Amino acid sequence: PFTANKKEISRHTKNILLALYVNFNQSPALLKNIIAGNINGEISLFNQQNSFAAFSYNFSKEKILFNGSTEIKDQESYLKLFENIPAQQTSIQNILPDNTANYTLYAFEEYVRWNKKLAAWQVQHKESEKIQSVIQSIKNEYRINLNSIFNIYTKNQFVVFQLNTREKLAAIALKNGEKVKQLLLDVSADYNDDIKIFKSADILSSYFGEPFKKFRRPYYTIIDNNLVVANNASTVQVFLNDYRNNRLLIGLPEYLDAMNQVANTSNITYYINTKNSADIFRNNVLLPYYKHLRADSGLRSFDTFCYQMSADKSKFITNLLLNKYIKEEIPDSLSNR
Repeated sequence: PFTANKKEISRHTKNILLALYVNFNQSPALLKNIIAGNINGEISLFNQQNSFAAFSYNFSKEKILFNGSTEIKDQESYLKLFENIPAQQTSIQNILPDNTANYTLYAFEEYVRWNKKLAAWQVQHKESEKIQSVIQSIKNEYRINLNSIFNIYTKNQFVVFQLNTREKLAAIALKNGEKVKQLLLDVSADYNDDIKIFKSADILSSYFGEPFKKFRRPYYTIIDNNLVVANNASTVQVFLNDYRNNRLLIGLPEYLDAMNQVANTSNITYYINTKNSADIFRNNVLLPYYKHLRADSGLRSFDTFCYQMSADKSKFITNLLLNKYIKEEIPDSLSNR
């Protein structure tokens, strides 16, 4: 299938400097030689991911930018939930702290329609019975219909992210954060004035699927129409401190420079800040490969990796970017004025 896919795409890629074809079915075998431990967490998308990608490349001194497409062959893949959906303008990434190491952002057109696709995916994975049990038990115990909260007040995007301290968080965009805060009171317990914890487990994974399975009964805060969760209250507090003091990823020149190189709409975006990820790489990548990541002759000078996917029927138009920010030098004659 990979060869057939490559031949089909090759007929349409003429007069380019370089063509890159990726068979994600082979990525587990590759990654086992590079990483220390199992293929899980942020890189679990590469584990048993039946998909192909094809890219073309044009030369630049400051960046390596591939443009092409990704085709998900696995009908049971979570990423299939974002096919045939118009690419969306996203803004939830603007709340992330400036020490964010990586994030995965998901966007769809309208939550209720997307949730129907999620429900079918959950049936496929034999999860629907458990999810209905979660929702019904909350209704019985707390007299709260979660459907009337998430179906009405969820906006069109959510993000899962990790800080350079290796702490993991997630955020969901809401239409009316104050209303959701009130509606969730009975199913929540207070940690302090800003931070709550869900009394029941598996609420968020029931409504958003795979990315939230790691947040079974998280602490959370709602701020500026965003529901932000983590498994530790201290992590949520650190987020709040950074957000309120405007210590944000969007304030970094290297981040803005990288985002200017890719499309301003997408359905799925994987982002890595290589500087903020240095300690994470050190703990997860085997030494010979870690040395290459941090070597001047390797990838050290690149500050950003971005893999951006925008739905185009049954494929995703894809941008793959390795970017280095070149600080613009101010001439001495101007800086001395």
